[in-house]
Amino acid sequence: METVPPNCLRMQVSVSAMTVTPMKKIPGKYSGIVFTFYATALMAFIMSAFLVAFNTGVDSGWPLRTLRAYALAWPLAFVSLLSIRPLVLKLVAWTTQA
Repeated sequence: METVPPNCLRMQVSVSAMTVTPMKKIPGKYSGIVFTFYATALMAFIMSAFLVAFNTGVDSGWPLRTLRAYALAWPLAFVSLLSIRPLVLKLVAWTTQA
């Protein structure tokens, strides 16, 4: 048993008192849009970070330059992928076996 000096306060945290409510999910009919959202968000950030570092170097201003580039790149990537998605699905169906 550990000894605690009398002038120290002891706090007990009860994990059982905390409740976690499950996240409400988006209906499955929107899965294509949700996929496009996540895919373009991640890809645009990765590409923005890499290209900004490649073109201007990594220094103290790199994070802000990356976020500025990302703010321009992500909406363009999202709209672009949404518009070409039907073509991509046809190409995938044409080149893969069901």
